[in-house]
Amino acid sequence: MEGQPMGETSSEPKAPSDESKEAEAFAAEQRAPSIWPMVATILGIAAVVAIAIKPSKIEVVAQGRPLVSRVKSDQRLVASALEIYYIDNNCSPAWATGTMGVNAFAPADSHAFQALTFRAFPRNRQMMTLTTPVAYLSSYIPDPYADLPGAVGAYYTDPEALGWILYSEGPDFDYDIDPAKDYNPKQPMPGEALIRKSYDPTNGTPSDGDIFRVKQ
Repeated sequence: MEGQPMGETSSEPKAPSDESKEAEAFAAEQRAPSIWPMVATILGIAAVVAIAIKPSKIEVVAQGRPLVSRVKSDQRLVASALEIYYIDNNCSPAWATGTMGVNAFAPADSHAFQALTFRAFPRNRQMMTLTTPVAYLSSYIPDPYADLPGAVGAYYTDPEALGWILYSEGPDFDYDIDPAKDYNPKQPMPGEALIRKSYDPTNGTPSDGDIFRVKQ
């Protein structure tokens, strides 16, 4: 009977085991370039961009001029409340800034905190606010151009509380009007300074200038 000589081994290769197949597959995966670091980088950049663009600016891009019209409509509503307040009290509501204003919740370095706006609390029992104890407005209307969501736009009344001005930063997100210098109710309004600092949509949606309304 012929057979394989003793001491010799078969030259036929052995089939790889399941364990060796899994090991080779794992090694191949480790050698292959991974897309996950690239995906993570892209998502990280997108997150930074989303944080950098404030919601109000996104809204401006989406709405454009209709948002300007909304601010003007809100100012007309507040103006009506101011006129009724003046009839009842023979003066305009007090203004304030910082911790005494209605934007006291805003960070100290924000435009909303630093801007002149409605006083949150009366200076004395004779000086009421626009919302209490009589609700000339049920609540203050947020300015969509404010640098903090929910913040109210700017408001100022002259030292004698004869007139008032409401103004919004507008699409450039920056206050241009200095009411103490640019607004004087004893002169015909709006004056040259206010007109010069007024937002003009014909210059482009994000152009300089504030959206304002003064006591007529």
